[in-house]
Amino acid sequence: MARLHNGQSFPSLHIPAVGGGQISLPDDLAGSYGVVLFCRGSWCPFCNAQLAAFAGASDRLTELGVEVVALSVDDEQTSAALADKHRLSVRLGHSADADKVAAVTGAYTNDDPRYLQSNGFVLGRDGVVLTAVYSSGAVGRLVAEDVVGFVADIQSRALIPALLHVQEDRFRHADQPTHDRSEHRARHPRGARRHRGHDRIPEVRRDAIDRSWRQLRTG
Repeated sequence: MARLHNGQSFPSLHIPAVGGGQISLPDDLAGSYGVVLFCRGSWCPFCNAQLAAFAGASDRLTELGVEVVALSVDDEQTSAALADKHRLSVRLGHSADADKVAAVTGAYTNDDPRYLQSNGFVLGRDGVVLTAVYSSGAVGRLVAEDVVGFVADIQSRALIPALLHVQEDRFRHADQPTHDRSEHRARHPRGARRHRGHDRIPEVRRDAIDRSWRQLRTG
């Protein structure tokens, strides 16, 4: 029962979904950053708090392109009641087979009664594990605020090369003769430039990008 490590592909899992159909992992998360949460059960106050926190962060997670899936061994009726209680927008899986899930993910389980311990994974757009958090008990789990910061940092780092190119272009044109700069401004109005680029970046990502750029400039 090996644990999953960063860089490994998340294994294939098929779990019944609340409301019908099934959740197919990692396929259903393809093209998005994914969060997969294993919950102990609706009876666990720590799982309730975790899911409520992810529900509260749903707008920021959506801005970052993050989709969240949670699953447990609870039956569909119990899982549906939990979703209604916290107004969950995440996809919720029910009736998971703890032994089968543990066999492919290395998740910790409880023996009697049989259930999955709290485990959490953040996946890249290609279904590869970016980070895994394993817990053998009630505490020590993936936190919504950490996921927001983690994914925002990844995206800001990916944008740094493009930002460097933009800044280098600005410095290069700053050294041009006055008439050349005037012509450049006429062709590329500053307002339009910002609207096409920086202003389209979600606020949570923009803050991370601005911090990264300041760090680069100060060396």
